[in-house]
Amino acid sequence: MRRITFEEIEKVWEWFAELQTEGAEKMIETMQHEQPMVLVYLLSSGEDLEEHEHDDLLFLGLLVWKIFRSVQKDLPQVTSEMIEAYGEANSDMIGRLSEESEGDFVISAESIFKSYNQNDVLGVVVEEIISSDELSEVAKGYMLIVLKTLIDCFDQ
Repeated sequence: MRRITFEEIEKVWEWFAELQTEGAEKMIETMQHEQPMVLVYLLSSGEDLEEHEHDDLLFLGLLVWKIFRSVQKDLPQVTSEMIEAYGEANSDMIGRLSEESEGDFVISAESIFKSYNQNDVLGVVVEEIISSDELSEVAKGYMLIVLKTLIDCFDQ
């Protein structure tokens, strides 16, 4: 898939920010029809998260899906195998990064980010998660893994 531009992301973000409860419910119904495994993944992920943290995860998951859907209407069907493979790879990557010194961590993270095809999408997600004062550090790390997994699944 081609790289999604920051301008495309911003357009979806602005639309998404205006979304009312009814619109969000309709999006969830649409996701259930188009990407049922993604919705299952989002709803079943983070059972140990606080309710507001889980709501934020679902919100950001819907946003990621909507961003990709806005540039490619016929997204490939995400399977449980894809989610499992990318989720495991992302967990392993985070594990390796956490073992590095602070300096090496920054260098490695920058290298990964620069070479990542959807770095603008990931950047928006990371910024939203990191800037939240209402999320625990554990929730932030978990949400990053889940949402990067979704980005990887959609970036086909």
